[in-house]
Amino acid sequence: MSKNVVSIHQPNYFPWMGYFYKMLHSDVFVYYDNIQIEQRSQQAFVNRTKIKTSHGELWLTCPVHVRETRLICDVELVRVFNWRTKHLKTIYYNYRKSRYFRQIYPEVERLIENPANLLCDYNIAIIEWIKSYLEIDTETVKASAYNGKTGCPTDRIINILKQLDAGTYISGHGAKLYQDESMFRAANIELRYTNFQAKEYTQLYGEFVPKLSILDAIFNMGKDSISLLKKSENC
Repeated sequence: MSKNVVSIHQPNYFPWMGYFYKMLHSDVFVYYDNIQIEQRSQQAFVNRTKIKTSHGELWLTCPVHVRETRLICDVELVRVFNWRTKHLKTIYYNYRKSRYFRQIYPEVERLIENPANLLCDYNIAIIEWIKSYLEIDTETVKASAYNGKTGCPTDRIINILKQLDAGTYISGHGAKLYQDESMFRAANIELRYTNFQAKEYTQLYGEFVPKLSILDAIFNMGKDSISLLKKSENC
């Protein structure tokens, strides 16, 4: 019996296309919700995303309460001012002329107005909607649902993979900087790196800009965005 292909990633805010590329090519996708959020690294992607505007690229950031020991699954969204309204207005004015705006914007509005208190729950609701919209049938689970293990980052990941009966692990290319590849070999798990490069598609406002939120693709291409994930470089 063949073993599972698994990928693991933090639950990010309206992630870029490479996030869903890993998901599409996996049997199981794990939301890595039980690691610490760091203000200058992981937080930069967990609570913000990049869109394209008539004036160039722009980051949309969800303000959060962060303490040094706080796990992603415990991070709370700030409630003292209405940043959700600001995000919606920014998306509205910059994508209202896109081909699929009328179809997509009501759903984006519903997702952003979600009153969830925790960043993790908020982001997962967004990701699950995009997953459903693109008809990706990969199983998704939370890392916190499995027996945890202390140790180096590679040890923690392998522990999760073993519980999911993984034969292959799809990893981002950047993880080469810190992963101990010998530990995957010892666990008899194939380590497969992906260096996702999205094919160009028609965007608003001039020349193609890569590595934007998947929002840009679905506003401009709708469900056909999935073709960009299928045609790009194989894992």
